[in-house]
Amino acid sequence: LDGRALELARTIIEARCAELAIDNPEMASFMVVHVLEGITHTTVIHHPEMMTRPEFREELLRLLESYLLPGDRAARPRR
Repeated sequence: LDGRALELARTIIEARCAELAIDNPEMASFMVVHVLEGITHTTVIHHPEMMTRPEFREELLRLLESYLLPGDRAARPRR
């Protein structure tokens, strides 16, 4: 799973690299995949009730956007 997830993330990031704030798609893919894996693993094991909360999804999106998107696009308003 790890290799496939990294490959998929890298393919997506490389395809959209011009619109992302990423200089190294390989490293960005590694970071994104493992951050998501760590957060979801910890949440499922220790806080499963959070998985269904809209706030969880929103914060996860904000985290990824703040890393991947240029500064002016990452600062989207909270819902």
